[in-house]
Amino acid sequence: MKARAEKIGDEKRKIGNVFQPVTAVRKTEWARQQILDAIRKGIFAVGERLPGERELAALLGIGRSSVREALSMLQIAGIVEVRHGSGVFVRRVPGLDQPDASLDFLIAEQDFLTITQARYFIEKGIVSIALEEPDPCGLTAMSTALSEMEEAVATRDINRFLEANVRFHQGLAEAGRNPVLAAFSHKLLHHLAQPKIKSVRLFFYQAEAGRLEQAIATHRDLYVALSNGDREAAFKAVYRHYADVVAPLIGGEPMWR
Repeated sequence: MKARAEKIGDEKRKIGNVFQPVTAVRKTEWARQQILDAIRKGIFAVGERLPGERELAALLGIGRSSVREALSMLQIAGIVEVRHGSGVFVRRVPGLDQPDASLDFLIAEQDFLTITQARYFIEKGIVSIALEEPDPCGLTAMSTALSEMEEAVATRDINRFLEANVRFHQGLAEAGRNPVLAAFSHKLLHHLAQPKIKSVRLFFYQAEAGRLEQAIATHRDLYVALSNGDREAAFKAVYRHYADVVAPLIGGEPMWR
């Protein structure tokens, strides 16, 4: 027992020497960087479990909510993996100069409105290319997802609707035949699963059920327009979709086109 206690004490001292109390205003970013540095230094190897939220909060001198947000950012970047009931484990060790990780962290810090605006302009570009010659597999994925969205709306299963919605937009990215735009689109779509963003999306449709039917209509219009090569209708549909999402947040339609 004494030997085990000494071992635990040594491990805590090792971890304690790595983390420093927060001195930055942005506590979440501070915590993310501290944890990331510890992983890069080899304090936590791939497959190893990180200390729990409570212990990390004490070591970093911040609240558990800030730690939770930092871990969520690391999860989105693919650095850690959350195993429910088991803890948070290191998934991979990023290089010191890894642009894809930096982009993931940048996206993870943004609010719902900023993400929505970015998605609109990326998908507007995808639609422009897809109108020339859409990938058939992408169109099929959009059609399948649209059917799943309609079934979810019929049963008022909002979680299922949101999941099918993501698959619809993944199909759209594929239909565009541009791997770079598709990669950016997938990164933004992946971010929608982050708790703080998902809660906004859930509230958005729970607060006013009619928005579900409205969303179905705009997605259907976009699919039909792409299938028919109707440029005007396609651009109108993609704008209408994102305008409907943004309008309740800003009290009117967005100025961007």
